[in-house]
Amino acid sequence: MQTIYTTLQSTARDAVLRDRVKHGREQRDNIKLHQ
Repeated sequence: MQTIYTTLQSTARDAVLRDRVKHGREQRDNIKLHQ
């Protein structure tokens, strides 16, 4: 049971990091468009 919980935690963390990276890319694109 503990291993499943740890896997879920790391998966959630990966998803958050992936969203941050994606959001950062979008922000960079928006800045380029506005300049």
